[in-house]
Amino acid sequence: MEKSEQDINYGEPTNEIPLADDPLKVIGDRARRATDIEHQMTFMDGLRLYPASIGWSAFFSLGVTMW
Repeated sequence: MEKSEQDINYGEPTNEIPLADDPLKVIGDRARRATDIEHQMTFMDGLRLYPASIGWSAFFSLGVTMW
């Protein structure tokens, strides 16, 4: 069974900074959540979300190969 874009819960982006006693804990929680979301991504999700990164990577890899 393939995952569709609707199956992955990316969460709602927010600009609000939650109030916390320890700002590093907030950053750590956000980083953990982002890592979990990326680990749930399929290969095709990565292609759709990061086309520019893939293009630059291919460009530089071909340049190194041709060198």
